[in-house]
Amino acid sequence: MAGNSLIGQILHYKHARPVITRIHSRSVYSNEQIDAWARHVAAFTLAGLNATRAAIATREKDGAGS
Repeated sequence: MAGNSLIGQILHYKHARPVITRIHSRSVYSNEQIDAWARHVAAFTLAGLNATRAAIATREKDGAGS
């Protein structure tokens, strides 16, 4: 599911381009902005994976003590 989420985040910027460029300026798809989006998607995805890993570890720890 994490892979699908990552793909969805990336495809959002491709498919929503007409709307995004109407809301913002046409230069919103500059190389600098695309790099910023890529960093955001990577950071967001890694944070989600780390939170999921921590939640699993907590459940396993709590379950082991029962």
